[in-house]
Amino acid sequence: DPTREQMPRSSRPDEWTVVALIGQVYVRLKEDVEPMDFVKAWRDGIGQTSPKPTNLQVMKITQEYDPQKGYKIGFCLLR
Repeated sequence: DPTREQMPRSSRPDEWTVVALIGQVYVRLKEDVEPMDFVKAWRDGIGQTSPKPTNLQVMKITQEYDPQKGYKIGFCLLR
């Protein structure tokens, strides 16, 4: 709409979400996932350790496991 003023996306968080930046994403993980583990989908969008290499690898844990939430957060490399 050319009559509306342009607003940056950062001012409109309810309209968009950052998915990845240079192949780096934050992922919800099961309690037993550790740095350097490869991750595959589990349930409800939570990742679990994969016995085989995948395109998602945990670089570091940024938030420890929270039993109330049922997951922890990991900073992952998306290949």
